[in-house]
Amino acid sequence: MEKHAFASRLEFEQQLLLCFSRARLRLRCFDPDFALWGLGTPEVEAALRRFLLGQGKIELVAHDNTHLERYCPRFLRLLKDFSHAIECRVTNRSLRQLTDSFCIADEVHIVRRFHCAHLRGEAAFDSPDATSVSAERFAGIWTETEAGLHAGISGL
Repeated sequence: MEKHAFASRLEFEQQLLLCFSRARLRLRCFDPDFALWGLGTPEVEAALRRFLLGQGKIELVAHDNTHLERYCPRFLRLLKDFSHAIECRVTNRSLRQLTDSFCIADEVHIVRRFHCAHLRGEAAFDSPDATSVSAERFAGIWTETEAGLHAGISGL
């Protein structure tokens, strides 16, 4: 098991890329708006494209997809190219108070920020125990969502 604390945007982005690169089957991601995730950058697009080409699946939940629609054309291109493998959902009003942020890869890797307004967080790799609570939370959140961003949005 590897654990890494982080407290800057650069460290968060590095840990997130590492998590994406270690994923093989499924990425489950929750963030209020994904504004700090770099989903519009070439590096993230390349990492996610490799993952998706390997038959990976992405489940994304946000309170609001406006940032992705306006500032992440590379992610929207991935969504169009891999609409069968990416599902983006939005929370209902009852969950809008949730403020953490996390990415779980294959139930064994996790990168999480304790609060979306701060960059402080931790990453754990090869640690099913570190992902279990967030995985349960994600499953609960997922059941309280509705269809969100899809390839038909923004003229795709």
